[in-house]
Amino acid sequence: MKMMAAAIALSATSAWAGPIGDTGQFNQTRLAGYYSGNGGEFTVYGFGSSLSNAGYGAQTRDQDPAGDPVTAPGFQTFCIEFNEFTGGDPTYFKVNSAAVEGGVSGGNPDPISKGTAWLYSQFAAGTLAGYDYTVGGAREAAALALQHAIWYLEGEGGAANAFYDAAVAAVGAGNEFADAEVGEYGVYVLNTYATADHDIAGKRQDFLYRVPDGGTTVALFGAVLAGLGALKRTYRI
Repeated sequence: MKMMAAAIALSATSAWAGPIGDTGQFNQTRLAGYYSGNGGEFTVYGFGSSLSNAGYGAQTRDQDPAGDPVTAPGFQTFCIEFNEFTGGDPTYFKVNSAAVEGGVSGGNPDPISKGTAWLYSQFAAGTLAGYDYTVGGAREAAALALQHAIWYLEGEGGAANAFYDAAVAAVGAGNEFADAEVGEYGVYVLNTYATADHDIAGKRQDFLYRVPDGGTTVALFGAVLAGLGALKRTYRI
């Protein structure tokens, strides 16, 4: 029974870890009508099975208005670091919960904030209030404002605005700059590199990435703990 308990605990650990440490490659671009200025929206595509767009709504996945390049399957994202840049394709990535080796401020690693995690989760789901998802000038303006709010929450410049205010209201005043828990709101970071060995000399811009957590991991962890309790009562482990 002790072996069974250990197996259950190991399953819980694996579930809690989520996609952290996953690696692969993708292509990225920016589509007309989806961005303004130097930031997002960015379109990530060509990732095969190494990533998933299951955590995205209809407004933020498979956006392929011109079909050149073919960007579906794909998803829309935003960058984290103000002073880092993207590069040519392919881009190699590693899933993390923090930015690394870059940015205007923060440590190394530099976890994303609760405010950023909440904002991106809402954007990715297609439910961010005040964000106009209609392709064109209105979406460009919304993307610029959201990018500035994310940069502000990450200590990368930017500016407080209506999206920042929404994040404060959602996570609680004073919590918006606090480090997000790993996978909080289902949001992670894609650390990107020029080479497959993730050589820091080829470090590139980091992006946000959402998986369809929605509390599933927490519920699973609770179920595992309940299972351990039942085993203890039955077998006195």
